[in-house]
Amino acid sequence: MTDLDLALSYFNDSGRNIAAQTMAMWKSGTASELDAEVERAFEYRLDDADFDANGWSPFNYEIESISAVMQCVNPETASAPIVIAADDKAVTFTTNVKAIVAFEADFGSERNSVEDEIEFQLVITVLRDIDPEPHVVDVQVAKKRLAVDFGYIFSNEDPTHEKY
Repeated sequence: MTDLDLALSYFNDSGRNIAAQTMAMWKSGTASELDAEVERAFEYRLDDADFDANGWSPFNYEIESISAVMQCVNPETASAPIVIAADDKAVTFTTNVKAIVAFEADFGSERNSVEDEIEFQLVITVLRDIDPEPHVVDVQVAKKRLAVDFGYIFSNEDPTHEKY
């Protein structure tokens, strides 16, 4: 949580209950619309495969990031919500949550994949009427540069072969 988020939360007491109820419903599995919107937000965020792939090999190789796909988000790992905006219709809050993401990259002539659990910040906006479940206005996954360790990369490529 940033100092700005904390400061904004002091001015948004009226939305804290809505945010807390929304998170409780998500954790209990009774917020299907929120589940679907979180999944869409991760698809959008990870679609550009913009991550730093790292690996170790005794050979020189070129690295190309291929894909990043969210496997699952664990609502149980979500931090307490911080309300950053509220009005008479909607409440916007942030929460940090862990997700398992499958990454794929080419290392020379070898394609490798790895899964990693990464913490992301979500920005969620819901309508104040949360009966029978939260009505989602928007979900965004905050951008951050991802660095992925693929470990030891064994390449079958001949390191003395010249590439043209």
